[in-house]
Amino acid sequence: MNKPDYRFIGKPIRRAEDGRLITGRGQFSDDFLFEGQTYAAIVRSPYPHARIRGIDSSRARTMKGVLGVFTGADCLADNLGPIPHDPMPKTRDDMKLHAPGGGKVFIGPHMLLPADKARHVGEAVAMVVAETKNQALDAAEAVEVDYEELPFVIHSEDALKPSAPAVWDEVPNNMPVETLFGDREATDKGFAEADHVVKLDLHIGRVTGVPLEPRAAVAHYDRETGRYTLYAGSGGAVRQKHELAQTLGIKPETLRVLSYDVGGNFGTRNRAFVEFGLVLWASKKVGRPVKYTATRSEAFLTDYQGRDLVTKVELALRKDGKFLAMRATNISNIGCRAVSFSPLSKGSGLIPGSYDIPAVTLRAIAAFTNTMPTQAYRSSGRPEVTYAIERLVDQAAIELGIDRVAIRRKNLIKPKAFPYRNAVGMLYDSGRYEENMDWAMNIAEWKGFNQRKRQAKKRGKLLGLGLANYVESSIGSPKEQTRITVRPEGRVDVIIGTQPAGQGHETSFAQVVSDLIRVPVETVKIILGDTDVVKVGGGSHSGRSMRHAATVFSKAAVDLIAKGKKIAALAMDVPLDSMDFSDDGRFTSRDTNRSFDFLELAKEAASLQLPDDLKDGLSIVTDNEMHDPVFPNGTAICEVEVDSDTGVVNITRYASIDDVGRCINPLIVHGQTHGAIAQGVGQAMWEQCYTDPDSGQPLCGSLMDYGMPRADNMPSFTCEIAEVLSPTNPLGIKAGGEGGTTGAPAAVVSAIVDALSVYGIRNISMPATPYNIWKAIQDAKAQQ
Repeated sequence: MNKPDYRFIGKPIRRAEDGRLITGRGQFSDDFLFEGQTYAAIVRSPYPHARIRGIDSSRARTMKGVLGVFTGADCLADNLGPIPHDPMPKTRDDMKLHAPGGGKVFIGPHMLLPADKARHVGEAVAMVVAETKNQALDAAEAVEVDYEELPFVIHSEDALKPSAPAVWDEVPNNMPVETLFGDREATDKGFAEADHVVKLDLHIGRVTGVPLEPRAAVAHYDRETGRYTLYAGSGGAVRQKHELAQTLGIKPETLRVLSYDVGGNFGTRNRAFVEFGLVLWASKKVGRPVKYTATRSEAFLTDYQGRDLVTKVELALRKDGKFLAMRATNISNIGCRAVSFSPLSKGSGLIPGSYDIPAVTLRAIAAFTNTMPTQAYRSSGRPEVTYAIERLVDQAAIELGIDRVAIRRKNLIKPKAFPYRNAVGMLYDSGRYEENMDWAMNIAEWKGFNQRKRQAKKRGKLLGLGLANYVESSIGSPKEQTRITVRPEGRVDVIIGTQPAGQGHETSFAQVVSDLIRVPVETVKIILGDTDVVKVGGGSHSGRSMRHAATVFSKAAVDLIAKGKKIAALAMDVPLDSMDFSDDGRFTSRDTNRSFDFLELAKEAASLQLPDDLKDGLSIVTDNEMHDPVFPNGTAICEVEVDSDTGVVNITRYASIDDVGRCINPLIVHGQTHGAIAQGVGQAMWEQCYTDPDSGQPLCGSLMDYGMPRADNMPSFTCEIAEVLSPTNPLGIKAGGEGGTTGAPAAVVSAIVDALSVYGIRNISMPATPYNIWKAIQDAKAQQ
């Protein structure tokens, strides 16, 4: 009889959760209903900056169905605190930021409802609770807010000018962070010795996540038990439980947060929203459950947004193309308050990219503006700095007359250099960067480009080819816990504190556990998202989930097998030192021909009288704390066809190589890569949170205004997975969910600029819309 094969790591198993999701059996936040449920509507500021002189809710309170109207003054009266976003990255290897001149950083308190000022268009200033949603919306329109309009500032560079209005009186220069990294003396020396210096000023614009499911929350306060319950999708229920408990001034054990299926995240949901705290608070105030569901326009206005970095970069080179030194100033527009400094910090550690640059100096700045706060968005901070270095290298190749692949090949970090510490202190774990580039060029059919370009020219089109190498980092919250229990009924329950939003954790996590303890993958049930069950967990962000989960599973498996040996020894009545756990997943002893697999042993153990130290049976709780970062890397290549008459771009080919370390499920990783590429391409070509500079009004408030990647404007991707194992964790995992985004903007813009090089165009701003391209062509023709 053939032995069962329980080796599931590396197999492209189809996602177990998809059947539930595509047949309408998902459990999303808006799906949950409480008996007697009421509805909340939010009154939002129409101004980017305004003093709240008073709020008259008298008419609204008399309207049909209205149960309450709440303001910032009510929040203060009930001693509600700000949301403790804790925006500073704090793991051991994060780039540490500080205020100008050193010292504590002012973050701007995030009250559920402000009592003093509104600091961005769409900021919540009051909440109405009514019997029905329409009643709440009608009453919200009847709330009269007396605003005093104030001067405002939208762009980060404008915010740093001496004449700019202060977003916060506590930071009159709008600069809460200024930190210098690198060796200034060595950098100056490199520039002094350089034969050539290349400079670029770039703006990587603001975008937003546009998750398929708008945010929603429903809360219930039980007066008999004194407990709160909140259904709200997020990137981590445990974190949000503790943040919201602190905001409400209650003990964490009195709050239960449930986050089951989440319809997209990308970082947008990884910080608590004011509405989550508001419905909890209101439920106690009105004595009824309260639900809030954002409209799509509310989501565009008030979801946490991403990117928005101004970067000024310089590269010093020898005439043969060898990089000597680099300078950069990165200015992050964090919006009206600091929700997360992760994008600035993460980007700071990776400004040299994949290249061996001996000396680097960086000035990292955060700027307050009268806009929605920015937050870590897919591959937080890394696409921005990758865009900067890759555009800089392309420009250097042009100015020096060196082939763009050759100049990269000369400067890429070599395999023998790993572990490699870059010039700002980050220690890259492993990689084969040049091999990635060669592999990507091969699958992209790089050598056939010139022939394809000639064919395109015959059709009246311009063909362009772009390439970008990238390296990104994955750190994330360092702590994770799992409880693994093998049940007598033939099931393995695995509790874990991550939070999927479409990544397939229920499948890939089950593969790891199945492989480690040798049970059928279909018997493993992943349990997450309920803080009454999941007590500890870092959530899902920064590509941490698989690495942290697999690491704590690996530790737990060792302990569970050891415990299994003790129980099996009792069941077989043999000495413990005679026990073994075989590769095919059976507990055996040299003293008997009996044997058990884990599922059989759990059933047998249920009938045994176990000693106190084994009374909970085949169950183990394991914690792990891991600070070591990993550095996924790869190469993206994009080929585009441009219609010079209209500026329309068609992506004809897209290829990528992504080193994710150990790949648990290639099918899922490829899916992650495809989605990540689409988000990066979206930023390069269509997406933009545009705000009118004269009025401060966001102009992209719906899917009619905000361009998105679609199935009909994406090509069929050619992607391969590289597996250069990381030495930092037991399975060698890096991360697989963000690399596709990291290199895409640089690769796409590089391809477009290559196509437009016939007009002498060397750069184009994102998004490279048809109008922007058409205008660049017309401007170039006018100068010829």
